Formats: sequence, C-alpha cells, structure tokens
Amino acid sequence: MAKQGLIFVKAKSEPSFAGGPGSFDIESSYLYISVDSTQEYGYLGLFPASNIFALDANAIQKELGGDAEVRIFERLLKFEPLDETKPGTSIHGYVACANNESGKNAKLTIVHLKLGRSSCAHIATLDPAEGAEKDFNDWYRLQHLDMLSTCPGYRRSFRYKLLASTREGCPAWTAIHEFESTDLPLKEISFTTKTEWSSKILSEAKAFEAENWEFKGMRGRESDL
Repeated sequence: MAKQGLIFVKAKSEPSFAGGPGSFDIESSYLYISVDSTQEYGYLGLFPASNIFALDANAIQKELGGDAEVRIFERLLKFEPLDETKPGTSIHGYVACANNESGKNAKLTIVHLKLGRSSCAHIATLDPAEGAEKDFNDWYRLQHLDMLSTCPGYRRSFRYKLLASTREGCPAWTAIHEFESTDLPLKEISFTTKTEWSSKILSEAKAFEAENWEFKGMRGRESDL
C-alpha cells in the first residue's frame, strides 16, 4: 500500500523538476526562502508525495540537476480538523498518527490550529540518544506539541521520519512547525524546552538542528505536507 510522505529539497535556486513532477507522484509543491542569508542553501522545496518507499533520493537529486540536498520522509503525524471552516479561521482539531505501530490512525491530543498555509516554517531535526526513541516520541506526543500549540502565532505541526537522504549523517526525525510570521515568539518557544523532560531529551540528543523558512508560494493542488 502506498504511504504518504514528503520530498524535502534544499537548493541554491528554486527547485523544480525538468522532466515534470508526475513521475514522482507529486501533485503540489511549496516554495520557501531561508530567513538566514548565511545558509548554504537559500531555497526549500516541499513536495508531498505518495508511494514514497519506491522513491530514490539520488535519482531525484539528478532530476533536479545535482546541486541540491534531497531527503525523503515518511509522514508520522497529520492534523485532521473536527469540522469545516473557512481558511484562516480558528478551529479545534486533533493530531492523528498516520503510521503508528498498529498501522491504524490513533487520536493523540487536542490542539488549537488554523487552516491555510502559514508564513513561516520552523523546522527542527533531531537524533535522540541511543535507545531513547520511545521516550523522545512520548515527549513529543504528550508534552512538547501541546506546549508549542500555546505559543503566539502557532498554526500546526507535521512530523516525519527519514527514509533516505543524499546528505550523509542526516538526523532521522524532523518536525515542521508552522507559524503566522517569521517574527517568531522566541521567548515562548524557548520556554517549551525548559521542562525537565525537554532538557533531558535535548541535552542527550546526538544531533539537533533548527531552521526558519519563509513561505513564498505553491504550485498545483493544495494538500497537507
């Protein structure tokens, strides 16, 4: 059965598929520009895709011209609204585990979210300590996501696990947190990392990276990341 996921592309110019995206089961693309002008890659392309286990990161990199970093992710968490509303209107929803151990969707936690693409993607990538993946995922599910959802301007989050990458040593776990503005509530975000559980997870992590990207536009059909 085809699994939903994400092709994540960092490049020095706007990433696009010379031969057309159809061969990679892509129906939409989202373009971001780095908030940090010193980054090696100034552009980020996010391409929701199906049948991700059949994708090859090196083949995608070649299709893009070679000068890009490509990651292929399995999507672990997605937001499902409880009722319909107009884009940009506040609603309540829940986070559903798309590919949990039982293979079934499972209700995890109630969060406050809004529909519509957000201006900023705060992307956190982490490798937990050896043998600590369960504790790391419990922390995310039971504490961290709830705390983030109280930050001013927070919209929603998506979580992914790495399947393949053209970058050697790329951390395995990635979260995309959407905010209404690139002027992030840094004080409140920092507060979410100060709990005893957060301090343990982050201090023991083998690798941690955080980047901020500004949304510039989309092509194709609107879909979840």
